This record gives sequence, C-alpha cells and structure tokens, in this order.
Amino acid sequence: MSLEDFAYELEMRGYSENTVRMYLWFLRDFKRWCGKEISSVGEEEIKSYLRDIKLRRKLSVSSV
Repeated sequence: MSLEDFAYELEMRGYSENTVRMYLWFLRDFKRWCGKEISSVGEEEIKSYLRDIKLRRKLSVSSV
C-alpha cells in the first residue's frame, strides 16, 4: 500500500487531518531510519525504531 493509499484510508475512516499528517510523517521517518521499504521490515526493527524515538526525541511510544 502506498503512503497516499494509506492516507486516503485513514481519511475515509474519519481520522483528523493532523493525525493523518503525523502518521505519514512517522512512516517516512521510519523508512529513512531503517533504510528499507516499510513492507520488508520485521518486528525487531519496528521495536528498535520505537525505542530510538523514545530516547532520541523523548516521545511517548503512544504518540507514534
């Protein structure tokens, strides 16, 4: 699924514009962080990214 398709799906489900924008931002950031296509990453890479966000950006994992 492309990011545009994902955004459309979220919009159709009633997510706010800000929420859609933030989800897309984090997906793009994750793609840059791992250097791979999102569809090819595993659970450990996702957990590592969430851990990195928590430490580096001082964000709550629930914010992502």
